[in-house]
Amino acid sequence: MEDNEKNYFDSIPVGQKICIMIKQIHLFFEKRLNCRMAEYNITAAQATILAHLKLNEDREINPIDIEKRFMLSKPTITGLLKRLNAKELVEITESKKDRRYRQIILSEKGEEYLKAAKDDLNYMYDMLCCGFSDEELEKISDQLKKMLENLENPKNIKENI
Repeated sequence: MEDNEKNYFDSIPVGQKICIMIKQIHLFFEKRLNCRMAEYNITAAQATILAHLKLNEDREINPIDIEKRFMLSKPTITGLLKRLNAKELVEITESKKDRRYRQIILSEKGEEYLKAAKDDLNYMYDMLCCGFSDEELEKISDQLKKMLENLENPKNIKENI
């Protein structure tokens, strides 16, 4: 960080610093992950959806679940899923629970991509968490979860201010 950036950070409230740093971490992580995923001809967003499908293979996932989980718009999810489907990394079928919905399933080819990209994904997560103990990471996770809950439930904020 350059001197003028350091001075800027020293002059702003801590809440703003946190917001700026979270955004910078997100952008930096996504940029690095996109570079690593380019080898597999997928984007960071696509890799994240594939990993989400793998982690939740025991339950039915539909586009609305993905929208909610990743806080993305319906058109964004539709585009991501169309591209994943065109690459044959996911299968989009009728829901077994409710025929009005579509179920998203990780294909065999998608599983192969994930296996190949697993080391790269783990490298990125390890890079992000390097230098932190498991206890510190749990604390950070808990604090970020609380911040997210604050943003999801703004009514609670007024009561605590």
